[in-house]
Amino acid sequence: MELLIPLENFFPRGHNKGSIYEGGLRVPLIISGAGVERGGVVDQSLVHAADLHTTILDLMNQSAFDGLNNSKSILPLLKESQNDFRSINYGDYNDDGVLVWATRTQQYKLIENELGQQEFYDLVNDLEESNNLINSLDAEQMNVLEILQNEAAIRRNGWSCNDDILNGEEVTIDDCAVVLGSDEFYDVLFYPNPSQGQITLTLQSNQKSVIEVFSMEGKVLNSKSTTESTSLKLPGKGVYLIRIKDEDQKILQTGKIVVER
Repeated sequence: MELLIPLENFFPRGHNKGSIYEGGLRVPLIISGAGVERGGVVDQSLVHAADLHTTILDLMNQSAFDGLNNSKSILPLLKESQNDFRSINYGDYNDDGVLVWATRTQQYKLIENELGQQEFYDLVNDLEESNNLINSLDAEQMNVLEILQNEAAIRRNGWSCNDDILNGEEVTIDDCAVVLGSDEFYDVLFYPNPSQGQITLTLQSNQKSVIEVFSMEGKVLNSKSTTESTSLKLPGKGVYLIRIKDEDQKILQTGKIVVER
C-alpha cells in the first residue's frame, strides 16, 4: 500500500501552486521513450520548464538561436549523469502585482521581491521552507546569499555568464566577464575553463584584487589578494564559483569554473 500525501497538506499554507515557494515551482518531470538510456532513474539536476524548448530541438537535430529563452537541452541527462549540469536556477513570478523572484543552488534558495524583502532557505534540510534563515546566516550561507543576490540582479537585466547557456555576446558558453554595480569593464580572465585542477587569472589592471573560490555550498576553498596575474589550485571534479573584489570589498566580477578531472 502506498500513501499519497497531497501537496497542500505537505507544504505550509501559502506555499502551494501560485507561489514562488517549492510547492509552486517544483513539479515532476517524467520522460520516457526512444533515446532515454537511463530508465528507472531519478535525477536531481536543476532543470527548468524552458529547457524543454531546446531539448525538443536537440531531439530533432536542430539548434536554438543564441540561448533562446535561456533554455538548455536536458538530452545529455537522458544518457548519463551530469554532476555539473546546472549550478544556479532562477525563476520569477508576479504575486498580486508584486514581482518576486527565486534563485537557488542544489542546497540553498534565495527569494526576493521588488519591495526589498528577502527569504533564505536550506532546501536539503527544509524543503517545506518553513524556517527562514535570512537573519541567522553563518559565514558560508552569507557567501551563497551574496552570490545568488548578484546572479539574480544579472538575470533580471540581461544575459548571465553563469547560466550554462551560450547567449548574449558569448563565443563559448559562459566565457564573458560580469561587472556588477558599475559601467566600467573590469577585465579578469581565468583559464583554462574547464580546468584540470588549476587556473590562471590574468588581471588587466594594477588594481589590488581579492580573488576567492567557493564551493556551491558557500565554503571558501581558496583566497588570494594580488595586484598581478596569478594561479589558483582547485579541489577535485566539480563546479566552483569565483568572486573578485576590490580593496573595499566591492564585488567586481563573478564567474563559474568547471573542474573535469
